[in-house]
Amino acid sequence: MLALQSFVCISASERNNLKWGDKVFDFGQVGSDYKLTHTFFATNEGFKRVRIIKAVADCSCSRIYLSDSLVNPEDTVFFKVTFDTRDLQGPESKFITITLAGGDEPEIKLYTKATIGQWYFGLRPEPLSLFFLPRQKPKKVTIPNRTDDDIIAQISDIADTTFTANPLTMRAKPGQNIEIEVVPNANLTPSTYRSNFTVSIDTDKTDKPVFLTIPVKISKY
Repeated sequence: MLALQSFVCISASERNNLKWGDKVFDFGQVGSDYKLTHTFFATNEGFKRVRIIKAVADCSCSRIYLSDSLVNPEDTVFFKVTFDTRDLQGPESKFITITLAGGDEPEIKLYTKATIGQWYFGLRPEPLSLFFLPRQKPKKVTIPNRTDDDIIAQISDIADTTFTANPLTMRAKPGQNIEIEVVPNANLTPSTYRSNFTVSIDTDKTDKPVFLTIPVKISKY
């Protein structure tokens, strides 16, 4: 006697979901008057094309740039968000509203967070940002450990490929420094590039890492 099996049939019109890499990004602690960037992404894992109708920021301090307005099955769409810290102070949370057609959800919110001009536990990069003129050598960012515990750092996000951030010293005892070398991409075409990278620091003072974002500006001519 043959056992009977039941099957659930999912039609192509029902499989149209977007799979998001993340919907919230925390820049952590950063200075004021900088333009920061982060790229969100989503992959269409369904069988139906998804159309992006519009993307609206909740304030003038945020902008969004789409790689495409149509996302075919198996394609990935990128949402580059810029966040301007000018005239902001302390903890801030901003969002972009994405309106979709053809997806499982008609509306998605993408959040960027930052703590501006405040430095918890004295963890503050030196300098706060880097600026490169043509033919300048690599520069170093240091993060002094002003706590009374060991700290461990790692580079958690690099906004783009306009530079590389090379870890030199990523563990520091009290009084010592975290050190990271930043090297502009030698193949950049003439222009001005604004970017950033984020460092996460583990300390016994908190249950979760402390994030620091260091802006990087490169002029090439």
